[in-house]
Amino acid sequence: MRKAVMLLVMIALFAIAATPTFAGERFACDITITGAVAQTNYVEVSWNASGDCSGDFWVYIEAFNYDSYYSPGEEEPLGDSIIPQGYICYWICRYIYDGPYSGVVGANTFSMPIDPALTSEFDWMYYEVYDDGESGYDSLEIPVSGSGASGNTCGNDGRVNAADCARDTWALYVTPEGDGFTIQVWDTLLEHSVIFVFADEIAELPAFPEQNMVIATSADGRMVLSKLTTGEYQLNVLEPDGKMSVIVFTLPLTESYRLDSESGN
Repeated sequence: MRKAVMLLVMIALFAIAATPTFAGERFACDITITGAVAQTNYVEVSWNASGDCSGDFWVYIEAFNYDSYYSPGEEEPLGDSIIPQGYICYWICRYIYDGPYSGVVGANTFSMPIDPALTSEFDWMYYEVYDDGESGYDSLEIPVSGSGASGNTCGNDGRVNAADCARDTWALYVTPEGDGFTIQVWDTLLEHSVIFVFADEIAELPAFPEQNMVIATSADGRMVLSKLTTGEYQLNVLEPDGKMSVIVFTLPLTESYRLDSESGN
C-alpha cells in the first residue's frame, strides 16, 4: 500500500514477492478504476475487472492532507487519531476503509458513508483496488469536494446546479485537479455517480470542436455530457416527467445557465 502501512499486510506482500515465478506463468487480471467520489461524508469508487480476475477484491480508501503528504522532510507520524492500531501515517491522514469486497468480473462499485464527516484539513482522497487472488491493481487520488450528494445537503454541497437542486434528479460537480478540472454527475434517484470525466481526458478535447461532441453518457442513457462548438460544456438530463433539464457551463467554472425544455425531444 502506498500510504497507511499495516505490518501483517507487509508480511503478506513479502511472502508474495518471495514466491518464484516460473517460465510461461503470468497474471492477466487487469483492474482499471473508472471513477470515484470524494465527499466529506461519502466515498465511492468504481472499477472494471477483466475476465481473468477472481471477482474478490480488496479496497483501501484514505483521506489525507495534500500538502502534508507531498511536503518532504516529515519525520514524525501525523494524523487526527482516527487511525486503526497497527497503521502509521507520516502525514495528516485518516483511514476510511481497508477490507474485502465481493464483486464480479466486469463493472464494480464500492461506496460507504463517512462518519464522522471529514474536517477541512482532509482535502484529498486516495483509493486502491486490487484483486484478492491475482495481481490486478489500480490506484487513484482525487480532491475532496464538499459534502456528499447522499448526505441530504442539497444546495450547499458544491454542486453547480445548487439553485435548482430541489427539483433536479441529478447533481453536477466540477472539481479542480492539478491544472484542470474533473466533471462528475450524480444521479440522485440511483444515489451514485453515473458520469465521471478525468481532468486529463478533458484536456485532450479540442478547445472549440467543429461540431458539438458527446463526452460521456450514463449507462441508462438518461444523462449526456457534451462539449459545444462555443467551448462550453452542456449536460442534458431526461427527467422522469419527460422534461429535459439542460445546463451549460464553462471551465473554469465562471458561468453556468439553464436551457430547460418541457419536452425530452
